[in-house]
Amino acid sequence: MITRTGCAGRFGTLLISAEILPTPRPKEEFCRYKKGEKCLVCVNRCPADALNAEEFDKEKCYRLLQVNAKAFPELDNQYACGKCTTGPCSQVSSNDSANRDWSCLETDKARIKKLHETDL
Repeated sequence: MITRTGCAGRFGTLLISAEILPTPRPKEEFCRYKKGEKCLVCVNRCPADALNAEEFDKEKCYRLLQVNAKAFPELDNQYACGKCTTGPCSQVSSNDSANRDWSCLETDKARIKKLHETDL
């Protein structure tokens, strides 16, 4: 989900007995691609190919995280790499994010795949 303040993610779960009303979803679309702009930086950054314009495959993402956990055991188990949440939409509230050149991020996916092919 992308909100007015940027991308949102779940960092954990907290169970409580209190009833909390849900926050209404925004009516405005903040994803640049879904607003008709040419973007998909988040899709291009996903090293697991778990994200596309229509959906996010959590299992595919998690499989790559497990590969990473075996390759880098000193980092403990990772539950997200976060590469899909660090593009222009993650900085919606920043006035200059629309004017920034994000093309450098698109090469990240190929670089990470090459690393995994050679090191694992």
